[in-house]
Amino acid sequence: HVGHWRLDIASQVVTWSQEVFRIHGRDGDVPPAFDEAIEAYHPDDQARVTRQIERSIEQCQGFEFTARIVRPDGEIRHVFSKGEIDQIDGDEGFGLFGIIQDITTQIAHEAAIEDARARAETMAREATILAETDLLTGIANRRRTSFALDQAVTSSRQTGRPVSIAMMDIDHFKRINDTYGHQTGDAVLKRVVADAAGELRSGDTIGRFGGEEFVIVLPNATAEAAVAVGERVRLAIEAGGNRPCVTISVGVAELADGEYSETLLKRADEALYRAKNEGRNTLRVAA
Repeated sequence: HVGHWRLDIASQVVTWSQEVFRIHGRDGDVPPAFDEAIEAYHPDDQARVTRQIERSIEQCQGFEFTARIVRPDGEIRHVFSKGEIDQIDGDEGFGLFGIIQDITTQIAHEAAIEDARARAETMAREATILAETDLLTGIANRRRTSFALDQAVTSSRQTGRPVSIAMMDIDHFKRINDTYGHQTGDAVLKRVVADAAGELRSGDTIGRFGGEEFVIVLPNATAEAAVAVGERVRLAIEAGGNRPCVTISVGVAELADGEYSETLLKRADEALYRAKNEGRNTLRVAA
C-alpha cells in the first residue's frame, strides 16, 4: 500500500500512482495541481509540509515526514511521505520523486499502546497509593511510615544528621468508642490527624501505626526538636473544640549511633508507655 508520486519543479505538474489516489480517497486518474495537493493536508500540517518540500528543492536534498491528510469526505488519514531529487540525464529540468504510505492503522496502534501504558502506570500508582495509605485518615499507613523511617535512618547514617520519632496515642480512645460509637471514633481519628498535620515541619511524615496509635518521623531533628514538634501537636489536639474533646500521650526518641529502626520504635513506645502511666496528656523522652 505504497503510492508513488512525482513533482516537476518547473511546471509544478504532479503525477500520482493509483495508490496515491486511493490514499487520498479520490476517484479518477487526473491528479490535482500542486497547490491543491498541498491543501489536501490537514490545516495544522500544511505549513510544515510546504517548508519541507521548499527546503528540499532549495538544497537539492531529500526529505521525509509524517502528516495528516483530509479526504474529500472529511476523513483524516495519517501518511508517511518520503522524497528525493529526481533529475533525468540530459534533461535540464528536475523534480521530486517519492512515495506516500497510509500509516493510520499504525498510528492508531501506537496510540492504543501508549494509552494502555499510561493507564497501566496510573493504575500502578493508584495501587501503590492504596497499599501505602490508611483509608480512614488518608495519611501514610504502617507500611509507608516504616519505609519513611528506614529511609530517614539510612540518610542519618550517611550524613551524620539526627533523626527522631514521636509516637503518640489517643488517651482513653476505647471509652470514646464505647460512649459515642465507632462513627464518632472515626471522626475523632480524622480530627486528630488534621490537627497534628498542621503542626508538622516540611519533610516530616505522620502515619497511622494501628488503631489510635500514630508515629511521626522527623528527619534532621534532635530529641529537643522532636519534643518541640510533639508538644505543638499535643497542645493543638488538646485545644480541639469539637466534642468529644480528646488528648494524646507522646513518646519521643532520637536515633542513637548504630541503632536501627526497630529499637528506635521500641524506645519511643517505652517513652509513650511512661507518659500514659504518668497521667496521660503529656510527653516523655526515651532514655
